[in-house]
Amino acid sequence: MEIFAVRVITSREFVGFYFASDSDDVAWLVDELCDPGACEFAYVDVAGGVYWHDAPEMPAPPDIDEDNQDYWVQRDKRWSSPMLTERLDIFLEESADWFPLSPPSYGPWMPPSANDNIQDDD
Repeated sequence: MEIFAVRVITSREFVGFYFASDSDDVAWLVDELCDPGACEFAYVDVAGGVYWHDAPEMPAPPDIDEDNQDYWVQRDKRWSSPMLTERLDIFLEESADWFPLSPPSYGPWMPPSANDNIQDDD
């Protein structure tokens, strides 16, 4: 499995991160959101993450003592405005090699089945 970053070629608008075996699988996944042929991808090979900086604050759990109430903040994990860690953001903006994402080159995507791993001994 690889991690792929995908963005729209013309606007550089970020589409998302995808976990897949190859770019054909990524194309099938991107097709759920937009035209894969209008996108490009990069292999993500640096440490980094996504976080939600301005998610609404919620009260600390009742079992946290009063001295730690300000330190402990639970955040609602909505997908409102994701942010990339600095290292990942710099990598994608300055260092990543981007490649055109082609539409899928094979028939309808099917999840692997248990039968795919069975060998016929005949």
